[in-house]
Amino acid sequence: MSIIQALVYESQLTENSDKYCRQLPCYNHLNRYETLQLNVSINATYTIMINADISICVDIYRDSFNTIFKLQNLVVDHLTMCFKKTKTFNATFNSMTKYILVVSTSFQSDWDKFSIRITGPKWISFFSTRITNNLSYNHAYIVSQIDRNSSSLCFTSCTSYMGYYTAFQLTVSATEEYYIGLKSELTSGVYVYQEKFRPFFPTENQMSNQGTAGLYVLKALTRYILVAYAPNVISSNQISINITGAESISLVPITITDTLSFSTPPQVQYASVLTEENPKWCRQDNCTEPSYYYELIQINVSTSDYYAILSNSSFNVLGYIYENTFDPKQPQNNLLYKDSNADIANEFLIRRIFNISTKYLLVVTTAQPNMVTLFSISVISDHPATLISGKDQ
Repeated sequence: MSIIQALVYESQLTENSDKYCRQLPCYNHLNRYETLQLNVSINATYTIMINADISICVDIYRDSFNTIFKLQNLVVDHLTMCFKKTKTFNATFNSMTKYILVVSTSFQSDWDKFSIRITGPKWISFFSTRITNNLSYNHAYIVSQIDRNSSSLCFTSCTSYMGYYTAFQLTVSATEEYYIGLKSELTSGVYVYQEKFRPFFPTENQMSNQGTAGLYVLKALTRYILVAYAPNVISSNQISINITGAESISLVPITITDTLSFSTPPQVQYASVLTEENPKWCRQDNCTEPSYYYELIQINVSTSDYYAILSNSSFNVLGYIYENTFDPKQPQNNLLYKDSNADIANEFLIRRIFNISTKYLLVVTTAQPNMVTLFSISVISDHPATLISGKDQ
């Protein structure tokens, strides 16, 4: 029978406890913390139970802990280890390895008692050890303008919601968390891309689609493109970007060139008309009577990459992409993508990755029931594609 050992440690975070910035941005508000060294005698899984009357965070590091380089040697993902009252979790520890437990306040103004109980086989060594350093964060700051002379960019309907952007090359010298902040006179967003940015395909290589300031894990020796974006620009819009992180940060304005644009001649064009001779479908499950005319078109691509599917029509049309098969009686089956921009403009625009080994079916239909209309479909890409009418299959 194995012998279970238990060790309990009690302490208190106070106003005099050491402080550090657990998660950027901190400005002048820092988290109080205490560091504890843990050693075990055998390789095994141990149970850790933590009690606290306040919201606290627990981060576990291997060998060493640095208050600035918080991702180095991190064992447990610190973004998921904040809680209040009681939390129990398992962690695997190796003998001959030193572990550092960092207990910190979740909110800068909180401090109170906490206790940690660790159970596992054989003996466990657990004691407080003070770890501090005098390092400070690095900053990169740049001011720029976005106006109607800036390069254009659209994320949704490109007739109604064209915006403008300015781009910067971003590099860092250490793999760590960095906070990217944005201030603007008008509504603006900031997007980060890894390695390259193509304005015609604005979701390609995008690290986050939120467009807001926040934390990003950036890697050393990697090229990033930071794009500041402003929709519906009327006058000049001044923006300022501030990046805070552990090591040196380079932020340099760059000009982006893209081989594709909305004026690029399409790889293929397809023209047709929705008439009363076309079949009808429901567009959604459980309708009582199909009332939307549609046409089925097969999309074949020559290379797995991004393709843009654009429509043109005098009335609102919608585009649906299906994989392999399409059943008008079960419109949710095999549905990959639905573009509903035609509720705003008379076009739809689908920009996504198409794989050469996949059969894609485009369903063109109307936004309003029982409507007929002329329409055309264009494909813009760096690679050839074909559009085949479902009537021909």
